Amino acid sequence: MSMIAKELIATLHGMNSKAEFLAKLGVRRRNWLIFSRHYGFEDGTAWSYGRLAKHYRISEQRVGQIVSSVVDKIKEYARTHA
Repeated sequence: MSMIAKELIATLHGMNSKAEFLAKLGVRRRNWLIFSRHYGFEDGTAWSYGRLAKHYRISEQRVGQIVSSVVDKIKEYARTHA
């Protein structure tokens, strides 16, 4: 299991809903979907930056920025609430 997945599971532990989780992280729903689809959390299939960029009509670079931002927010939350 990847480090990101472990941190995500640790963060989700104790949350009552995904909405509560996203609010605590300060992550928009769309950005969460991009992140979770990239890592395969939605349907078990990891989406490439190219596929996500085409689906959301944004650049691959922007997809990378969004994924990185969500990872940073998860790590920060895990650090401050561990």
